Amino acid sequence: MNTVLLQLSGLDVGYPERKLLTIESASLKAGEMVALIGRNGTGKTTLIKTLAGILKPLAGSVLVGGNELFAMKPAERAKMVSLVLTQRLPLLGMDVRTLVSLGRYPHAGSFGWITKEDERIADQCIERLGIANLALKALSELSDGEMQKVMIARALAQQSPVMILDEPTAFLDYVAKEELFVLLRSLSKEEDVAILFSSHDLSLAAQFASRQWVVENGLLTGH
Repeated sequence: MNTVLLQLSGLDVGYPERKLLTIESASLKAGEMVALIGRNGTGKTTLIKTLAGILKPLAGSVLVGGNELFAMKPAERAKMVSLVLTQRLPLLGMDVRTLVSLGRYPHAGSFGWITKEDERIADQCIERLGIANLALKALSELSDGEMQKVMIARALAQQSPVMILDEPTAFLDYVAKEELFVLLRSLSKEEDVAILFSSHDLSLAAQFASRQWVVENGLLTGH
């Protein structure tokens, strides 16, 4: 049986003035890919921000690797959970290899130095995502599909057991969406990573996800 990497218990997410979502119990296991689906405004992005350690829950606990997520220092959280957002980063002067290498900073020492080993791991992730031909290319020159692969490579370089993606196929055409889902499913199995992604592509989510978390009427079901 695959190891439980992320465990949610009695979790309320939202903001002080408004609770958006309640989760009695849910978990993510190593090697599985779970789709988070639901209408806009139901709390999917808020949940993702909570699980990534950006937004504190109103109540309940988020355990990652058996430890409370919000008791960890930011660098420790980054070693356990990586986040891939949809929007482009305003890093127009940076090239692909440099951005992917940033995924190694949670593992850097007190001086924040990137070592040769960190560079090797970053290069491995670039190869794993099939974007070695883009390594020295400026981010501003990338297509939306290429940029998503770069962001996933950066997250993979963190070597965190849990990877969370917010609408990873939002700006991609159908072929690119399918290609990205094939890649994510391969990563979940071969790297033994637990992947949670939000999506409005219900047919593709059903095709590629191990199972679904459905957000509706302020509750999470299907887990």
